Amino acid sequence: MQVAAILSRAQKAESVRLKWDMAFPLAQSFDREARVLTPSSRPALREPALSTTTVSLIVAIVGYPCEILVNSSSEPSSPPYVTALDVLSTVYTNLDTVVAPSELNAAKKLGDVCRAASSAYTRRTGGDNKKPFKRLDFL
Repeated sequence: MQVAAILSRAQKAESVRLKWDMAFPLAQSFDREARVLTPSSRPALREPALSTTTVSLIVAIVGYPCEILVNSSSEPSSPPYVTALDVLSTVYTNLDTVVAPSELNAAKKLGDVCRAASSAYTRRTGGDNKKPFKRLDFL
C-alpha cells in the first residue's frame, strides 16, 4: 500500500513536497511542486490518502504518545474514502488539541518525553504560561 504523494516522505536529495509548520492552519502550508500556498481545494489534497481506498485509517507518529484515527469526511461533496486532506486536517486538529490532565500525567511518567514537551511548549509560547499545553508540544 502506498501513501499519497503529497503525504509521502521525500526521497533522498529531494524536498518534502508539502511544507507545513503544524502550529499554523493548513492554509499557511506550501506545495513545493506547484509552488503555491496549499488551499484545501488543491486537487492533490482530494486524492485518496492511500493507494487502496479506505473509510478510515490510523496515523502513528514516532515519539507521539497516541495514535490518530482518521475517518473520511462526512461532507456531502466529499468522496467516500479518506483523502490526503482528511489526514492533514485530522492530524492538525489532533495536534492543536489542549492536553488533558490524564495525558499530562501519563507523560510525566516518561521523564524524557515530558521534559522535551515542556521545552517545546516554552519555545512555542515564549514562556507565556497563560497559553495552553497542546499535543503539538509532544513532537
